[in-house]
Amino acid sequence: MLFVVYQQIELDTFLPIALEFKRLKKRKEIKFLFVDQKNFKIINQSRTLNNALNRCGKFYVSPRLNNKIHYFIRSVLLKIEIVFWIYKSKCKVVFFPSFGHSQNNKFLNFFLNIFKVKKFLLWKCRYVEKTNVLSTIEEINILIKSKNFFDGYIYYHSLQKGFLKILKKENLIEKDNLFNIGLPGTSLAWQKFVNEESQRELKELQRRFQNISNIYTIIGSKSYNLKRHFNDTITSSKQLSLLVKEIFILDPNCIVLFKPHPREQEKTPEAIFKFFDITEFPRFTFTYLNTDVLSKMSKIFLFFETNNVVSTTPNILKINFANINHYYKR
Repeated sequence: MLFVVYQQIELDTFLPIALEFKRLKKRKEIKFLFVDQKNFKIINQSRTLNNALNRCGKFYVSPRLNNKIHYFIRSVLLKIEIVFWIYKSKCKVVFFPSFGHSQNNKFLNFFLNIFKVKKFLLWKCRYVEKTNVLSTIEEINILIKSKNFFDGYIYYHSLQKGFLKILKKENLIEKDNLFNIGLPGTSLAWQKFVNEESQRELKELQRRFQNISNIYTIIGSKSYNLKRHFNDTITSSKQLSLLVKEIFILDPNCIVLFKPHPREQEKTPEAIFKFFDITEFPRFTFTYLNTDVLSKMSKIFLFFETNNVVSTTPNILKINFANINHYYKR
């Protein structure tokens, strides 16, 4: 089977599913097609995701070249390689994160039809689309013509109301073409993997820092969102500095991990660290680990703003500390 991936939120959802398939079908070949090299480089920063991908097998990355001729040649060679693998491995299923990405792969689709490979829309998100702390719903658009392309639509739970609503609105639901497979993160294979990864990462932190009392993880936000919500990022930068200082006053032997948002390009996003001197805190460090792994290691998750992690990562205390923003606005 083949998973088509554009960005990290899809991989966070698809990897637990792939590992569970691998557990149930040990001889089954599973591969990933990353259609954006820039996003793949961001994904590649995470040891968790890399280790999970290595357990599933080889994966492909679409080339990103400035020379149009070189880009065309590389793209064609890559597609031929994928088609050859589909034929050789007798691949029966391809999962797409959206209808748009399925349409952008016309060359691949041509051979999928010839080889009679089933195509499914595997919804890219697993979070609860609307809660009392996450009140916005991402606009979902699934065109009616996708009905003639996909063999079915896959989701994870009944609270994905936006996804189900658009399927009903476009009259895309037919008998036996809608599948609820449950939360990906609860699979036996993923839980086993997360436990192994968290133990290994915890040992690595202990070797590096020693005598760790607790671990607190700060979940970063996109700089764009900080500017939009707070008008300027000075508020959030001062807030971060105050928060970290207070944590180390109360728990001096702890470790504070900062997980940047996947779409942030810089390791230390300039805006949020403008009034934060990292050198003052030797037990403050950055992490790109998966949040499921971090939840096994951490005592608390702290948020600048609520995001999908609120509902996708269980069994961890979550605190939104943005409610002290008004203190700095004067």
